[in-house]
Amino acid sequence: MNRVRVAMLVVATVAVSVSGCQSARYVLRESDRGIVAIPANTNMWPWKHRDDAEKLMQQHFPNGYQIDREFEEVVGKTTTSGEDSDGQTVKLAEGLVTLDTGQRRSTSTTTDVTEYRIEYRQAE
Repeated sequence: MNRVRVAMLVVATVAVSVSGCQSARYVLRESDRGIVAIPANTNMWPWKHRDDAEKLMQQHFPNGYQIDREFEEVVGKTTTSGEDSDGQTVKLAEGLVTLDTGQRRSTSTTTDVTEYRIEYRQAE
């Protein structure tokens, strides 16, 4: 991997880390119950998703809350495509004829995009 790619990867990682795009959010907030969503049920650096979710639940019910259910929810799909080829390209005459002596294979993979949800209610 060349230096430019490494630098771009580091910049992208730092940008995502400080952007806050990976945080807890309310899915439902009612007077006696709520649902918060986080990208993953983890507290690994640099994202403290579970801690962020607990902060939202505590803000909603400062006198206490009770978790009723936790689950992973499908919220979309993502498709990754790629192409692989073997063989070689041969120029028979300058700018006139090009032969491709190999095979090309295209692949596409679709996977679910999920988030972790926590259903909670006001403590009794």
